[in-house]
Amino acid sequence: MPQLNFDATQVAPQEAFELIPAGWYVAAIDESEMRPTRDGSSEYLQIRLSVLEGDHVNRKLFDRFNIANANPVAREIAYKELSAVAHACAVLHVADSNQLHGIPMRVKVRIRRDPNGEYEDQNEVTGYRSVNDNVGGATAGAAAPAWATGKPTTAAKAPTAAARKPATAQAPAAESAAAPDAAGDKPPWLR
Repeated sequence: MPQLNFDATQVAPQEAFELIPAGWYVAAIDESEMRPTRDGSSEYLQIRLSVLEGDHVNRKLFDRFNIANANPVAREIAYKELSAVAHACAVLHVADSNQLHGIPMRVKVRIRRDPNGEYEDQNEVTGYRSVNDNVGGATAGAAAPAWATGKPTTAAKAPTAAARKPATAQAPAAESAAAPDAAGDKPPWLR
């Protein structure tokens, strides 16, 4: 029998995985890589996003873009989705996927159910918007989240300017990028 010498009192038990409810979340890409398709004939860009605020801080979401695919329709769809990410990050000329890392944006999440019941339900990212778009229910007068003020909390570290490589990946000036809230003020993260 294998010797473990493991003390479970020193490690918190892993909790059961629960889906994030459908809706809009502020998140940022923290990993990206090209991966081969299952049949090896093509490649796709896979991104991992980390939720930056709310009850699901630090939860991970994944998306993939079939940008190197033999099927022209798959490529067209992937390029449109990738364009939505680029616009949400305000990085319109992307030479390297790392340029999109660490930039807060809004992502729309839904729950994808397997019609055959073979697989568990999964979260799926179905849309990307600028963090300045008030689609996530930001309210006037609310305090700015820690990631926007540059003051990290114990729950989540604020994205730093160094994480936004290169400098061209930064969002345009707040004056031109801000979408006003219902009262006509700037969103709370720009105050």
